[in-house]
Amino acid sequence: MDKLIFDFDGVLADSLEAHANFYADWGRKHNLVITRDQAQTAMMGSIETYFAMLGVPDHLRDGMESDYASDFANYSCQLFPGIQEALDELSRHNAVITLASSNRRPFIEKHIKPIGRHFRLVKTRDEHYYKSDAIANIIQTLGGNTWDYTLIGDTQWDIDTSQRAGVNFHGAGWGWHKLKSTHQYQVSATPQEMVRALIG
Repeated sequence: MDKLIFDFDGVLADSLEAHANFYADWGRKHNLVITRDQAQTAMMGSIETYFAMLGVPDHLRDGMESDYASDFANYSCQLFPGIQEALDELSRHNAVITLASSNRRPFIEKHIKPIGRHFRLVKTRDEHYYKSDAIANIIQTLGGNTWDYTLIGDTQWDIDTSQRAGVNFHGAGWGWHKLKSTHQYQVSATPQEMVRALIG
């Protein structure tokens, strides 16, 4: 089995409402209206397009980034149904499980407590601005070739990241962004289906 690199938002945790609530609260403080649809669209894109999708003007972007880093951990979300059981099963099969996320460490550490024992490494935006750099660090730390690793993600951006990093990709079809299987990668509809696909 490949070494596994899980994304967090939209794969392990359903944090869309948490993001939408943070953006709405932050927008009100700055006389901006940021909708749930904008939040979802922004989270489908890259770091480069993030602020534009949210409608945040250039002069407020550093402030939003700073407020997100300091305040977002005050918001809450839930793990997707079946995630804990899926990770338990993967661990029983001696899978090497890691996490690479563009989210901040305080928010992730708050929410992975029920499943944290499964992760050999956890890399976040606080250590690596780009997820591809986090993946490169995981590979450097654990060893092996890039093709020995699979990124489990839910967005086109995750697909692009896997290609930049040179790792395999497996789609999480249970999240917000309904990826479809192609000749290049497989998408699982549920965490349990993902386990069956990864174990082989």
